Amino acid sequence: MHSNHLHALAYAGQTLDIPTIGIVRCYNHQPESQTVKDIQRMGMAIIKWHPERYQSKHTNETRNRLHQAFPDALIIPEGGAEYSAMAGFSHLFNQIAPTLHTPIDYFVTPVGTGTTLAGCIYASKALTAFQNTQFIGIAAVKDRPSIMKRCHDWLPSSLVKRITLYDDYTFGGFAKVKPALAKFMIEFEEQNALLLDPVYTAKMFYAIQNLVTQGVIKQTSRILCLHTGGLQGRPPLIKKILRLANTKDN
Repeated sequence: MHSNHLHALAYAGQTLDIPTIGIVRCYNHQPESQTVKDIQRMGMAIIKWHPERYQSKHTNETRNRLHQAFPDALIIPEGGAEYSAMAGFSHLFNQIAPTLHTPIDYFVTPVGTGTTLAGCIYASKALTAFQNTQFIGIAAVKDRPSIMKRCHDWLPSSLVKRITLYDDYTFGGFAKVKPALAKFMIEFEEQNALLLDPVYTAKMFYAIQNLVTQGVIKQTSRILCLHTGGLQGRPPLIKKILRLANTKDN
C-alpha cells in the first residue's frame, strides 16, 4: 500500500504508454493509501491480495498462475528485485559523480528488498570517490537473510564485504511508526528544510544520527545519503506523525 516501486512503475507506464498492473498486499476493506490512489490515477490497474496469499509471491505456482493470467506481461518481482535492475543505477551515479570532488567515507540508503543497495554498490564500483566507501543499508523491514542473499548473488564478494546492514531501526515493521521516530522526523524537517517519509527515509536519517552519536560513524566522516522519495504517501500520515510526536512514549 506504500510501495515506492509501484508508484514509480505506474509513472513509467503512464509516461511510456505501457499498460501496468500492480499486485497490492492489503487486508479486506483496508482504506486505500495515497500511493494506491496515485497509481490508479496514473492508469495502473491493481489487484488486491490478502497478506496470507501475498506470502506465496515467490513460489513457482504463483508465478505460473500469473504467466497464465497475463501471458504477454513482464512479471517484475516485488521491489524490482532481480539482477537486471542493477543496470539502471548507472544513470543515478552518472548524475552524482560530477558533484563529488573528495572521497566518500559512507554511502547510506534505505533498504526494502536490497535492490537499491546492491545497485548503488554495483554502479559506483568504478568511480574514484567510492573506491574505499563503506555502504550502509538501513532496513525498513526485518528481512536480513533475503536482503543479504541478493547482495551475495549479484555482487562479487569483495564488494559484499563493504556492506553493513542494520535491521534494528524498523520501529516495529514496514511502514510502522513509533513516537521516537515521529519526534525525530518533525525536528529533522524543521532543522534541515528537507521533507522525509516515515516508511524509509526518516528511519535512515534516524539511524545515521544514532550511529554518529554512538561513535560507529565518526563525526568528521563524509556521508552521502540517498533520499529514495516516498513523499507521495506523506500527507495522509502527517497527522499521525504529529500526534505521535507529542506523546511521552518512545
